[in-house]
Amino acid sequence: MPPEYEVWHETAVAVINMWLSSGKTLQLVTVRSKPFLERLEARGLPNTAKTRRRYVELLTSRAGDAA
Repeated sequence: MPPEYEVWHETAVAVINMWLSSGKTLQLVTVRSKPFLERLEARGLPNTAKTRRRYVELLTSRAGDAA
């Protein structure tokens, strides 16, 4: 595993624990690379933090609609 992933994972776990210990709730969302990248390509969008955030928002709103 590349060291960058380990650093990212340690940081993510720390943030998750901080949020949970403060009483906040989290929703973990799985982003599958292929559908995400296909969506970007179809819309001519760059792969940025903003487009990733919007994609996650879309996924979570669809999950809420299914409930």
